[in-house]
Amino acid sequence: MSTSPLVGPAPAPTLDSFTLFPLLPFEIRATIWSFASMQVGRVIQVCFVKERRSWEACNDLSGFGGPLSPIILVNKEARNEAMRCKVAICGKLIDPMHDTILVTDPTFTLRNPRKLFLSSENMGKLQNIALSTEVYQVMKHIYYRFPWISDGPATILRHLPSLKTFCLAISEDDQSELFEDAYDHPGPWEDRDMGDAEERENEEMLESHQAILGEISHESLPRNRNGNLVFEAKAELFLRGVERKAVQAILDYEYEYLIKTGIIRFHDLNRHPAFSSEEQIYRGDILRTFSEELKSHPDWVEPSIKVVYLGGSLN
Repeated sequence: MSTSPLVGPAPAPTLDSFTLFPLLPFEIRATIWSFASMQVGRVIQVCFVKERRSWEACNDLSGFGGPLSPIILVNKEARNEAMRCKVAICGKLIDPMHDTILVTDPTFTLRNPRKLFLSSENMGKLQNIALSTEVYQVMKHIYYRFPWISDGPATILRHLPSLKTFCLAISEDDQSELFEDAYDHPGPWEDRDMGDAEERENEEMLESHQAILGEISHESLPRNRNGNLVFEAKAELFLRGVERKAVQAILDYEYEYLIKTGIIRFHDLNRHPAFSSEEQIYRGDILRTFSEELKSHPDWVEPSIKVVYLGGSLN
């Protein structure tokens, strides 16, 4: 009996190209281009540029937080579909559903620059924002001291109507510690220590200060029948003095360490034992601020909360 080797089925040919793609219906091609262009959400840091009085993505020479999908280079049709979900925010094309805007610039704690941020083009479409613990904490302190003329963190987030996720970003550079409720803050401001705030406000404002804080008409501040400033006006002047000092400190201090270079990534706190045990404290603090905001605005849909570690960036 003769034997012959067993011959299995021939291997399926490898498909190196799909030449029929252009013949597919446009709707199918568009779905494929859109799926192929999907990326992991980028973290895009923004800074206040006082010369232009605007918030802009930090130029770190590494792709502004990561390059756009290479699909945009294939052809016009691919580019159109890949860019369909992108909008311009802070001078950069971003995907508002997946990308996150990161704010570590202390200028955000000042009312006028923050107002400019919230009123920026397409900011109402932003779904993800991250604040450093220092920025978050300073805004809480100011709100506790001046609740009549300033907004707390939750109120500021409420002004972003499409917001879905709020991240508190912790890093080794932080110099602040979160406190619970009203603990460890001096309480609402009182005018008994007003001092010479009114006279200081009359001093000529430096051009650099004015570019950041904006102008204020001293004559427009409300007064009582005796011509004296009412309590809220005194608080406004005092807070303006505090903001002017803060501006000078920001201008004097070189805070390049706040600007992360390269492609920024958020990390789980579990990877950093020094912070992981404090996650519940951070989260509880944010939940309390949200709860207070919901008391006055019950229709607000609060964003989900993430506490993350902002470590070294990837170059």
